[in-house]
Amino acid sequence: MIPLTSSIRKPNNFDDFYNKVVEREKRIRLQYRENTYSTSLIIFNRRHRTTFIIPINKFENDVFHLDEKIRILISKYDPDYYVMVSEGWMPKNHEIQQHTDYRHGNIIKLLSHEKTEVLTFVAKTKNSIDQNPDKFELYEIIREKQNDEKSRILELKKISNGRLEFGMEHQDPLV
Repeated sequence: MIPLTSSIRKPNNFDDFYNKVVEREKRIRLQYRENTYSTSLIIFNRRHRTTFIIPINKFENDVFHLDEKIRILISKYDPDYYVMVSEGWMPKNHEIQQHTDYRHGNIIKLLSHEKTEVLTFVAKTKNSIDQNPDKFELYEIIREKQNDEKSRILELKKISNGRLEFGMEHQDPLV
């Protein structure tokens, strides 16, 4: 876990926490151009007034799926609020996903013009009773060099502010 020393440390409420996380993560990618983990969980505990970033690594023969890892970490740290930040790929449109030969996990088999690199924010509160996220945003990642994950990000173009319409597949963490 990585403690945060920014203003995210002491948010006023869930909305404040979520907005600060989104702005921080976008700024890191656009302005600072820092290496990031393709998936991380940012948690806040009101009782201890602490915020932490937990990088989520994907290993080759991993026994846990991403959603299982998230559930384990949430159970262990018992955050009041959390945001999962994730970079990945998704089919460019619904028709591509409907191809008979496309299955979740086959994003690598798609041609570059058939997929889109994305940044997602999925947030929930401890008291949420709905299985869906309390907040969700999806951004297309526009790079200086198309299909080069190490090239500079020029823009994060908002695609959605609600439910994810079709599957997304996560990238391996950057080192």
